[in-house]
Amino acid sequence: MADDAHHARVPPAGHLLRAATLGHAAHRAAADDRRTHARAHHQRDLPGHLRDPLVGDAHDHADARAGGRRAHLLVLLLHQLRRPRGQGSHAQPAAAVHLPARLRPEVRPPQQLGLQSRRAARADLPGHGRRGHQRARPVGRGKHGPHPGPHARTPGHQRQGDHGQPPHAAEGDRDGAGRRHGAWRGRSGPGRPDARAGHGGRHRAGRHLGQLVAGEGARQARRRALAAPAGGRTRGAGLVTVFAARCGIHDAAREEGIARVTRLAEAQGLELVRFSWCDPHGVLRGKTLVASAAGRALREGVGMVSTLMLKDTSDRTAFKVFEPGGTATLPGFGFANNLLLLADPDSFVQLPWTQGTGWMRAQPWFQDGTPVELDTRRVLQRALEKLAASGFAMRCGLEVEFHIYKLRDTQPQLDPMQADWPGPPPAVDLVHPGYNLLAESWYDLAEEPLRIVQHTAQALGLPLLSLEVELGPSQVEAVFDATDALAAADNMVLFRNAVKMALRRAGYHATFMCRPPFPHIMSSGWHLHQSLVDARTGRNVFRREQPAAGTTPADATHTLTELGEHYLAGLLQHARGMSVFCTPTANGYGRFRPNALAPQSVLWGRDNRGAMLRVVGECGDEATRIENRIGEPAANPYLYLASQVHAGLDGIGRRLKAPPATDAPYAGKEESLPTSLGEALQALRADASLCEAFGSAFIDYYTRIKQSEQQRFDAAEDKDAFQQREYFGRF
Repeated sequence: MADDAHHARVPPAGHLLRAATLGHAAHRAAADDRRTHARAHHQRDLPGHLRDPLVGDAHDHADARAGGRRAHLLVLLLHQLRRPRGQGSHAQPAAAVHLPARLRPEVRPPQQLGLQSRRAARADLPGHGRRGHQRARPVGRGKHGPHPGPHARTPGHQRQGDHGQPPHAAEGDRDGAGRRHGAWRGRSGPGRPDARAGHGGRHRAGRHLGQLVAGEGARQARRRALAAPAGGRTRGAGLVTVFAARCGIHDAAREEGIARVTRLAEAQGLELVRFSWCDPHGVLRGKTLVASAAGRALREGVGMVSTLMLKDTSDRTAFKVFEPGGTATLPGFGFANNLLLLADPDSFVQLPWTQGTGWMRAQPWFQDGTPVELDTRRVLQRALEKLAASGFAMRCGLEVEFHIYKLRDTQPQLDPMQADWPGPPPAVDLVHPGYNLLAESWYDLAEEPLRIVQHTAQALGLPLLSLEVELGPSQVEAVFDATDALAAADNMVLFRNAVKMALRRAGYHATFMCRPPFPHIMSSGWHLHQSLVDARTGRNVFRREQPAAGTTPADATHTLTELGEHYLAGLLQHARGMSVFCTPTANGYGRFRPNALAPQSVLWGRDNRGAMLRVVGECGDEATRIENRIGEPAANPYLYLASQVHAGLDGIGRRLKAPPATDAPYAGKEESLPTSLGEALQALRADASLCEAFGSAFIDYYTRIKQSEQQRFDAAEDKDAFQQREYFGRF
């Protein structure tokens, strides 16, 4: 009888066991002739002499599921138990039937079998029903096309759950968390989706695993799982479009990229693939999939809880997602619903510090196939589209200062008794004592961790040019060659997160926090070199062949073109408003102080490292550019660069003129930069043009997250302890 847990218990059936000892030659002869049984081809894994002609259409479920089992008596008994009396009824033993001969059943005491009811685990799966049991559905009728998808069955192996469901349920339920790359796979029991659809139920014969080991082998199975058709796949009698196609990004080129990833993963013997997304703070988050799931995830997406986009720097959710109106300003968000990450196959790399692991960059989408516009990478993409509409493209070079320490003791950070939100930072030592700028002997002291930085960056294909010892204790700098703006931002995200992981494994701690929580430190900055080029020819549109007539070196057009001057003036005009995108942490504003090779005021200078904007180059120099020195290394690269584009375009559009270059950057005569995160947020709100360029929805979203950080900083009794936990151990 079926118990409350929806499992079946099989009592001894003496009349059935006695019948098993009788020979029924007529039945055996009929079973051997496949043509006499209209459904014999569905009873795939029992020899013909073991098939019972009395087991009809409603009972072929167990036959179709029985591959690899040798307890044929149990299969036939299961047929009787699975004969339903109707919708909503419990399973009952059927009347006795003649069992085929040659079976020698073993009499065992009653035991609980690993059967599950067909009750739906979720209300949005109509194919599984919502009230009690359903009739067992015939299986084996579905026709699969030449590309059955990443979970292709071998001939003769069908899976209940694929038939009689709507296409989205058969694919894995796009509208819920359970659909993502087999998230429920291998789980069973009440409240779980039907384990039969995930190759993980206890009733399953284990035949698939045996085929992987004894047949095709794991490598062939991984290749088959990664492969799938470009625009869709057949499922039953219909064609189902993959999610990436619904998003409008899946085409022949992307499909070829997926095939290339498949070949690389196979050739390199990868076991895992990380799907990573850059959060609002520039930190990579995501999920790690087994290699066999990567192909499906590239087409169908990887589930991600939407609250990851709503976190402040402590990982607290800044919006009340479970309260009425808590996400009223965030269309598509609410109740910690799911988003989908779709990765770019062209971003695939193999991680050099861990074995057998690939990596891809991903971006979030809503489940209806529309992009999540609050994603910071999309913010930069929209800015660059606007720039391209004006006929220009952006080139950027990076100078990134950061600190590397030798890990002394990670016990506080990993002690469960000290766990907190956020937790304590690790104890560290210096890798060089500092205050000996570019000293070769100091570089030699720090060479071991710097070599790790070098090898990591180069293995990832990043355009690293140099590594240098900076002025501060344990402070270093990495310099990267110029690339297009989006690639520069991508490179910064990958470099920063990769270096932290690679160094940690070697016993070091890297932090891109502006001001580490120690006395006598030097602040770290991120100096962004930028220029505009003609989108058609690639010519640097900032470069001037000769100084403008009647100008002096203090004039912008002495070196820059008129368009370059307008761009420079736009950066100055919006300096205070953009500062929260360039220096987004409460910690970073301690850097804006005099005589520290950091800016203090809104001004520009010619090759002047005390100015906020430094014009580099001479007439005729193709490398003529503007260096913005306002940024901190913890900034989100996409927002930092987007703020430059919007400010510069406003200057070009309004044909703004730049003031004379400064010769006293710390005189305090010019407008000051914000001195706190709170002041920077107010300056952004006061900059109507910049708010319009980013869009009011994004400004409301981003300032809400940063206000959460500022409020907690203001409330902290020990500001140093707050910054140690908030930034040093995490950024």
